[in-house]
Amino acid sequence: MSPAQIHRLPEPAYRRAPEEKQALLLDAARELFKTRGFEKTTTVEIARAAGVSEGTLFNHFGSKRGLFARLAEEYGREAAASALPGPFDELTSEVVVRSAFAFADRDPAAYRLFVMDAPSFEGFDVTSATDVILSIIEAYVRGEIESGCVRPCDPRVMSELQLAIVLAAYAGWSNTGDEERRETYVNEAVRCLDVMQEPNE
Repeated sequence: MSPAQIHRLPEPAYRRAPEEKQALLLDAARELFKTRGFEKTTTVEIARAAGVSEGTLFNHFGSKRGLFARLAEEYGREAAASALPGPFDELTSEVVVRSAFAFADRDPAAYRLFVMDAPSFEGFDVTSATDVILSIIEAYVRGEIESGCVRPCDPRVMSELQLAIVLAAYAGWSNTGDEERRETYVNEAVRCLDVMQEPNE
């Protein structure tokens, strides 16, 4: 083997920085969870795909559940940033619905994993993707209530209902498999959100 070939050999796993190991584990887990599902994916498989030891996974994330929670939180933040783009005072229901549909379209397997078919972690201190999205929607709704743009209401309940409408619209359209019906679902979801957010009189 020549000196040039030796120089190109990958860095041994034990010499990689902790941040790099975390990133490798997150990338490997994301792909395995999307293709095999949470339950069928093992920590051994994740560690092997990441090129690190199983102990490294536990050191960084505590468990497979902890690793999934980290991915779900990241996904939730990306989803909220995409569905609520720009300053809150410039958002419209149509922008929100269309942006949410576009984000779900970007990676349907991830959307199913983190939103539609997310595993239940009831009883565990785990933040789901929808929890993250809800907290950001709730901050938006509180601001709208305070400015008088939305009628007085319980902001958490309003946020939950708004998210449910958008998720149901996307799921309804996806189940039809009919691209021509997409606009119908988008428009009806927009109308529902507009009615919910009628200004304070």
